[in-house]
Amino acid sequence: GDTCLATAALGIASGDSARYLPAFAEAIEHYRFSGDKARLNMGRAWNAYISAYSDPELALQSVEQLQKDCPQPRPTSLSAVLCAAESGAKFWRDPPLAAAMALRAREYAQQTGLVRLSIMASSNAGWILECLGDFDAAMECIEWSVIRARKTGWPTVLASCMVRLGSVLRELGQLDRSHEILAEAAARFESLSGGIHKAIALSALGQTLLSKNMTAEAVAAYETSV
Repeated sequence: GDTCLATAALGIASGDSARYLPAFAEAIEHYRFSGDKARLNMGRAWNAYISAYSDPELALQSVEQLQKDCPQPRPTSLSAVLCAAESGAKFWRDPPLAAAMALRAREYAQQTGLVRLSIMASSNAGWILECLGDFDAAMECIEWSVIRARKTGWPTVLASCMVRLGSVLRELGQLDRSHEILAEAAARFESLSGGIHKAIALSALGQTLLSKNMTAEAVAAYETSV
């Protein structure tokens, strides 16, 4: 079960859904067979977290069931993943609550050493706040994530956070800085395997290039992202 969960984590980092989706399911089956309830609950929580972006209704059902199965006080690490899952699942349904849950996930993740989750939760909170038009709060969350991502040296995490930063800078009218940061993020993904993260970076770069009336360059970025 632990090996499958590690495999799933590697799949998430590389944006490879064909790798992490079956790995999560397999981890849960092993944990269920082992009778280790603590590990089983964490496996279920991670599965809900990753499902939040493809099947939010299912993710919410999973979160609610886990909250019933694991009443407070529950392990902080479990709370971190559950808050992150609930945030993702409620992105379109209740954006303000989703942002608050993402920030709560960041706090819990920090307390338990879930470094990647804390960084991505803060970045996601910034993304939601950007969609709500609160650009100052979005910048605060995203810059927090970029600073910590740089300290890790993890290329995919850093590049993903830089994409969010470049996007909010575009909304603030700082097109040159947005262009610079998004170009750097896209370049970082060049050395990595393809995946959704790389496509998102190139798409964001294309949007900034269009805003700068660099049409040919924007088209090239979009074509590469496809």
